[in-house]
Parts: sequence; structure tokens; C-alpha cells
Amino acid sequence: MMRAFIARKPVRLATFSLRGATAQPRLGVLSGQRMLDLSVLAAQGAEPVPNSMKALLAEGDAGLERVKQLIARADVAGASHALDAIEFLPPISDAHKFLCVGKNYRTHLAELQRTNLIKELPEEPTGFIKLNDCLTGHDTDVVRPASVVRLDYEPELVFVIGKPAYGIKAEDAFSYVAGITILNDLTCRDTQKREVASGSRFWTAKNAPGFGPLGPCII
Repeated sequence: MMRAFIARKPVRLATFSLRGATAQPRLGVLSGQRMLDLSVLAAQGAEPVPNSMKALLAEGDAGLERVKQLIARADVAGASHALDAIEFLPPISDAHKFLCVGKNYRTHLAELQRTNLIKELPEEPTGFIKLNDCLTGHDTDVVRPASVVRLDYEPELVFVIGKPAYGIKAEDAFSYVAGITILNDLTCRDTQKREVASGSRFWTAKNAPGFGPLGPCII
């Protein structure tokens, strides 16, 4: 099922900025070692594209098809940047919600038990929230807070939801997914242990600046 889903979404969408420039974030398509600039491609084709990833994904398959047509028709060579000339930004930085599922596989639960972060295995995964302002782009530096003793990281698969969804059937879930990306979920474990003991839900431990490297792309 996942393989079939990815096959339908081969375009690697990204948000980036030019190094040294003060321009607004740009939408692009990663192609090998070049970043195709959708704003330039759109100008060549006299066909506008949304100025944010959130707006583009909201258009669904129609938006993705327009991007593919722009790439096929335009002068790609004149509308791309070398990767060392750009800075990756979070592919989507203004999500309405960033919901995370914790304790979602057996070996991780065993690790949490060994480190005394949990006492018993939960019957269901738990949830927490990443705030948008902790997100950062691919290949950016993350500054370790001075108060952090145990900094941990976990690679996570991210499903980007493209349209409103609530109470849907499991078999319909993938029809709401606009794409997938990856996240490095950083956690201050010593802070988390104190939060667990007090009954709070990981607000500080998982939301320091830079604690959410996201991307580089949505596919």
C-alpha cells in the first residue's frame, strides 16, 4: 500500500531560500543536485503557482499536475539553482497541527523502560504536539540548550495531510495524505523525565528551538 502511494507522488517538493538573499521562501522541486525554482518556472510559463507549500498541497492532485506540466514545458536549465547556493527551509512550516505519535513501536518501549521513563507498557500509543516554531530545515545546525544534559534524537516518518480529516475510515486514510516527509524528533530526556513525573505532556522537552529538523522534501 505504501509503495503504491509513493509511486503516485514522485515529485520531491521543497521550500528553500537563496543564500545571502532577503527574498521570501521559495517553492522548488529537487532534481538530482539542482533545485528547480517554481517561481521562475511559473514566470516562464505565464502560469501562477501558490507561494506556499500549504497552499499548493491544498490544491491536491490538480496542483501537483500543474507543477509537473511546468517542469515538462519550461526551460529547466535556466530556472534551477545549485544546492550549495540555497538553504533548505522546513518543507511546510505553517501546518495547522503537527500531531506526533509517541511510544509507537516495541523496541522503543523497551528502551523507555530500561531508562525508567515509563514503568508499564501502554495499551495504545500516546500523542504529543510539535510546535511550528521548533521546526528547522534540512542540513541546518541545531544549538544544544545549555541546560540540556541528555539530548536524544529519533528519525520519524511524517504524513502530510492535505485536506480536513476527522473520524474517517481506516481504509480511506491514504486519500487524505498529500505526501510524506521525515522528521528528526529531538528530545531533552532529562527535562522529559521531569515532565512525565509531573503529568505534563512534553511541551518543553520536545519544543526547544531547532528541535524539529524537517525534510528536505515532501514526496
